[in-house]
Amino acid sequence: MNQKTSWFKKLFRVGLKEVVLRFPFAVIAAITAAGLLSYVTWEEWEERIPAIYSATTLTTTIGIVFFTALVLFAERKKAHTLKWQVFGLIPLAIFYISIYGHLSVEDFPPYPMALFTMLLFASFAFLMISAYIHKKNELGFWQFSKWLLLRMFLAMFSSVVLFAALSLAIVSVDKLFGVDIDDKYYLILWEWIAIVFAPIFVLLGAKKLAEYDSDTAFPEIVRKFAYYILSPILVVYFLILYAYMAKILFFVREWPEGSLALPVIIYTSVVIATMLLTFPWYRREQTTTGNKTLKYLFFSVIPVLPMYFIALGIRIAEYGITEMRYLGVAVGIWFTFVILSSLITKFQNIRVMFGTLAAIIFLSAVGPWSMFSVSYISQSNHLSRVLAEEGLLEPDGKFNKKLYDARSYEENEEIDDTARYLSNWHSFSRVQDIFPVNYTISGVTPSEQISEMLEIDSPIKIIGNAFHYYSQYAEDAYDLEGYDRMWVMSPQREDEVVIDTKDLKIIAQDQKIIVTIDGTTLEKDISAFVTIAEDDLKREFIEDNSPFIWNLQNDSHRIKMLVQGMFGQLKNEKITSLDIEGVVFVGRK
Repeated sequence: MNQKTSWFKKLFRVGLKEVVLRFPFAVIAAITAAGLLSYVTWEEWEERIPAIYSATTLTTTIGIVFFTALVLFAERKKAHTLKWQVFGLIPLAIFYISIYGHLSVEDFPPYPMALFTMLLFASFAFLMISAYIHKKNELGFWQFSKWLLLRMFLAMFSSVVLFAALSLAIVSVDKLFGVDIDDKYYLILWEWIAIVFAPIFVLLGAKKLAEYDSDTAFPEIVRKFAYYILSPILVVYFLILYAYMAKILFFVREWPEGSLALPVIIYTSVVIATMLLTFPWYRREQTTTGNKTLKYLFFSVIPVLPMYFIALGIRIAEYGITEMRYLGVAVGIWFTFVILSSLITKFQNIRVMFGTLAAIIFLSAVGPWSMFSVSYISQSNHLSRVLAEEGLLEPDGKFNKKLYDARSYEENEEIDDTARYLSNWHSFSRVQDIFPVNYTISGVTPSEQISEMLEIDSPIKIIGNAFHYYSQYAEDAYDLEGYDRMWVMSPQREDEVVIDTKDLKIIAQDQKIIVTIDGTTLEKDISAFVTIAEDDLKREFIEDNSPFIWNLQNDSHRIKMLVQGMFGQLKNEKITSLDIEGVVFVGRK
């Protein structure tokens, strides 16, 4: 009985009432986020989700972590925790206001979701360091971080088990009593478990801060994990990176590729993780081997980092800064700081790592220097520069759409990618003077007009003399009497070839469909179809378009082609590429 009681006390250090009184704002934020998300799930909006629900859900989700960090920060300062939590409403309100306008226009566009993700990670980094900003106790900080991470993993595992058990119970009730429970109830159940149960489960194990300060336990499994799991990873990536560096320096003698970034990030992260996991072991000077090994590992990262920055610099010089490239540079700066500061302090200060990490993430997300602002300016300038270099600007500096339309997809690819990025992430405000925008049109913004000029909102990118047609799904029954075989046509992007098997071959030449089967050839003139497809480009949505039926036959075969979609390109009035979606029915006469 005593063992059971001891185990229970270790798992749940405090009661639910104490958690609510100690972290009231975090609990309220969790309940609010889960409640709003469940309401959205229940309503199943066919149109846009009202911004007030999505913006509040994202804000309160960050609040769960942020309010918890503020409580721990205030407890360490011996300040009034309620006042600090009230103060925390201000930055959350600013975040809510900054994303509300974007969510009013579109459901979860890239910018607010990226900002949410960045601030959530920044809040978590702040949570890890919050209780030790004013307390110089590296071992206590390590114990607190270890507890938090392990507790989170345990909460995740417990959430999955609880969800599986309750879901099985619901399924049993559904099957035994014929209740016919809607599937969305399972999603709502998971939302409450993940957003309310999991954070409260973590907080139920929160000890008083003094207990972490005096904790001296170092699980041997942690050191063994670093030795048996992380060490092989380090060896593999060390060999990969240094072999690649040798290839660049002594053989091909070329600049490093952008794909180098990921291996460098993995290797450096594992090096830092190895140091963090074994921190109490070498800090207590039980052996000098730990310090020497860490020193060699950290020195091994130094030659790799310049290659990392060169690879990123080449991409930025060619295509400008984007959010991911900005983050790549920020991560590289943090890696450099961690490596050099660790070597200088002889691995004695790990708090500064998480403090600088929280600061870098926050500064990367907020302000005129943020990754969003810098990327917006960089990509706007890049679009202007490419249009000028490609000769697509008139002498007065205005965009020449005729020249743009006459170019191929490959020639316009860089322009299209940059424009699509600006449309999805930001706007064309910084470059709209380049385009012949009609400001007198009501209800259509300059950015929307520019999107239409570049056709970046089309289901398929239009390429000069390209054409496409999409039908609605076939709801009619078609007479298939006399047909005994069927092939499915799907987009292949292989020039004129539509289908090529040992039994059937379909190609497009000039403006004809040529079918070869059993040594015989059938042809179908589709010039009228191409004309219809070109007209289709002018329609925003087609209410009555049904699949086209092409019938081909000769003395021995009959073929029915049910065309639901087509995309192609004309050059000198001849089809140079064609993709068809639909089915082909073949029968013998």
